[in-house]
Amino acid sequence: FAWWGLLRNISDFREVLSDIMATITAIPAFGDSKLSFGAKITVTDRKSSYTGFRTVLEHRDPTPAECKTLGAHVNGEHCKLLGISAVVKYEFVKQDGTVLEFESTEHFPIFYFAPERKVYSPKEREARYRYAATEPMPEANTTVWNLESLKKKIEQIRANAEEEGNVPGRNISKATGVTGLKHRYDHLVFCCGCRDAVNVLSLGYDVVWMSSEGIIIPRKQWNQLLDIAHNIYYCGDIDDTGKEQAHKNCNAYLDLRRIYLPESLKLQKDMRGKECKDVTDWARHNKPYEFEKLLQSACPYRFWTTTYALNKDTNTYTKKYKISRHWVKHFLQANGFFVYQFEDGKSFIRINGNMVEKVSAEDIEAWVNKWAIQRGFDREILDMISGTRDLSETVLRELPEAEIEPKTSGHDFQIMVFKDAVWKIEPEQIKKHKHGKLDCFVWAHRTGLREHGQVIHPKTKDKRFDPDVITKKVMEGDKQTYVMSEFFTIDLEKSTVTILQNCDWFDFLINTCRIYWKDELQNWAAAKGWTDKTMVELQQLEIDQPGYKVHITSEHLTPEQNAEQQKHLINRIFTIGYLTHRHKFRDKAWMVWCMDYTVEKLKDSKGRSGKSLIPQAFEHFKLISTENGRDYDLTKRPHVFEDVTSQTDLMVINDCHEHLNLGFFFNYITDNITVNPKNISRRIIPFDKTPKIIVT
Repeated sequence: FAWWGLLRNISDFREVLSDIMATITAIPAFGDSKLSFGAKITVTDRKSSYTGFRTVLEHRDPTPAECKTLGAHVNGEHCKLLGISAVVKYEFVKQDGTVLEFESTEHFPIFYFAPERKVYSPKEREARYRYAATEPMPEANTTVWNLESLKKKIEQIRANAEEEGNVPGRNISKATGVTGLKHRYDHLVFCCGCRDAVNVLSLGYDVVWMSSEGIIIPRKQWNQLLDIAHNIYYCGDIDDTGKEQAHKNCNAYLDLRRIYLPESLKLQKDMRGKECKDVTDWARHNKPYEFEKLLQSACPYRFWTTTYALNKDTNTYTKKYKISRHWVKHFLQANGFFVYQFEDGKSFIRINGNMVEKVSAEDIEAWVNKWAIQRGFDREILDMISGTRDLSETVLRELPEAEIEPKTSGHDFQIMVFKDAVWKIEPEQIKKHKHGKLDCFVWAHRTGLREHGQVIHPKTKDKRFDPDVITKKVMEGDKQTYVMSEFFTIDLEKSTVTILQNCDWFDFLINTCRIYWKDELQNWAAAKGWTDKTMVELQQLEIDQPGYKVHITSEHLTPEQNAEQQKHLINRIFTIGYLTHRHKFRDKAWMVWCMDYTVEKLKDSKGRSGKSLIPQAFEHFKLISTENGRDYDLTKRPHVFEDVTSQTDLMVINDCHEHLNLGFFFNYITDNITVNPKNISRRIIPFDKTPKIIVT
């Protein structure tokens, strides 16, 4: 048991037992035995038509032990209020017509949620919820469960008050000057499922819920909620989906108060060995009275309060708005604004999906004003937001500090972030993810104007190469995987490369490797008997040949010449791969040297060989710092590479002179580096964040 608890990261002995039981349930060998900890399954002799629903339900009131399976503080009365019962048995028809009978056991309870007509098996490993309805429920996506029951209670209280005449059902508030309903619930918690709802009910609060957390609260039901409750809270899960839906609902209804469950809850494990994420898990580790603290810290997205002042002369009320500093900070945090520790001090950032953008206090204030205009608020609110001092830099400094580390590479992967998607590039495949779904961050200015199609479908003028041939698209659930077709294959033992497909960039790269192109043309012309053709004429004749494409080997070259050209191409492919991968290895700390292949004299530089286009190509998807290699005082300058930061990918020394002191760069290649910007303190960049160096 101790070994199992350590393996699954579960500390409670009872939870270890439950996890072992649930695991044994999934083993087929135990499925038909008397020792099964799953539901008892009986195959009947009857045949019926397949419907996909559970039928002939037989249920009863849950026992105290079964209630504890639903939640730490749940009892039979809570279950009765929400229409939850324990299933004795039910029938299910397989697609071949066989009727199966499922019975709950002591170790595998099954519950029936009457409002939603769902069967719930909390100890099931995967699909725990299944519909028990005999027909689809069209109202499932628009119904706020338990709302009608709460409305009836309030309406009865109001009716009784009207009959007694002592306490009116409606009153004019001295604080607001408007007519409103007097009898309403003080706290009403909106939950993301029936099980969460019964747990919040067990903590002492009235609840409503919908069938799925992926549904936005309908406007009609929201107005009904406002009619019966003073404060409405939204209690969502703390996984990525839960946070996303909580933000959508609170952004749709600004008076909805968002409850923030502690992130430390994720450190605990549930009975299935997964991260705890919801209020049901929270209730297992906390006392009921502690939920009041979560309600007190819950904030609406409407970050201002409204009061009414009575004008005695006109006997009318005037609205007054005031921004709540506490609420506005939570509002900004919910929209991704944080404080971040940069190398040169703290500043503000905004996290949007996987992208992080550095912003100023003026940018944040401008964003809030734009948000208010887009929401269509009246002039008084716009003037209040525009003229407030509660969005000053001093106040914004109180925003929480973001604990993120923008990192887009590891030893076996590279992440590229685009405007509409995030790509994770691995040795065997490329996966496309939606923003915010991948556990990584990248600075927004690194994405530029790039689109994902530029990576997957190389743009080529040659119509013979269909983009659909270049990649194969495979669906894996909600993720798209692109399995790259090969552009080339390399035999490292023989140092040979075979070209399979072409695109403009690859054509350029291949052409820079054809160092014996003149010999090839001359030998080809000799074979054709074209001794009177010029080199330009021969090049044009070659291009006009049917089926022409860029190649690295030729029958008109010797084996030695073909081998040397292939080595040049392999060298370029390896080098570009090395520079593209941001991750740094201690045993592969190299400087990339791009030089002319033919140098006859020391000062004789052969231009137009394409060497400068290599670093220029990286400017489209890398952050580059460039220095003039012709500067004879480059290595003597006190502020050399002053613009280099931990975000810089490549340091380019362009077109260096023949006397460049290479020893100066040894530390820049193999160790941490120190940069000395003007008017700013010197800073050290650790080795794994230092840029790679390329010299032309």
